[in-house]
Amino acid sequence: MNDQFTLAESAAQSVLQRTSLRPRIGLVLGSGLTTLDLLSSLSHSKSSGTIHVLSRRGLFPRPHLPVEPYPAFFDPHDLPSSVRTLCRLIRQEIERANDKDKDWRAVIDSIRPFSQSIWKALSRDDRRRFLRHLKAFWEPHRHRVAPEVLLFGTGPAGN
Repeated sequence: MNDQFTLAESAAQSVLQRTSLRPRIGLVLGSGLTTLDLLSSLSHSKSSGTIHVLSRRGLFPRPHLPVEPYPAFFDPHDLPSSVRTLCRLIRQEIERANDKDKDWRAVIDSIRPFSQSIWKALSRDDRRRFLRHLKAFWEPHRHRVAPEVLLFGTGPAGN
C-alpha cells in the first residue's frame, strides 16, 4: 500500500467515507472550509501522520468571533458599480469601524444583505476581475469558522 496520496479538496470527504485508508503522509489541495472539515475529521479519527496543505495563497478561513451588528453603510439605491470602488468603500468602512473599536467582521457581515445586488451591479469585466484577483481574499473573511476549528494539530499530541 502506498503511504502517500493526494485528496482533491472537493472529493476529500467522500474519499474518507469510502475508505479506511489512513495516511502517514497526506497532501490536501486547497485551504478552504472543506479542507478544515477534512483535517478535523482526521484529528477526531485519531489518525496519525503528517498532512500537508497546499494552497496557492495559503489562506485559511478567518476565525469567527461574536460581534455587535454594524449598521449598513451602503446606499441600496447607489451601490458601487466597480470592484475598485467596492474595495475602497469596504476598506474605508473598516478603518472607520476600527476607529470606533468595532471589529472588521461586523463590517463584512453588514454587507451580506447587499451582496447579490452589488454583484448584479458589477459589469461582466468587474465580476471577472473580482473572481481573478479578490475572491481568494474575500472568501476567508466572509466564510469564517469557529476559532476551535483552527486549533487542530496544536494539542499535546500534535494530532
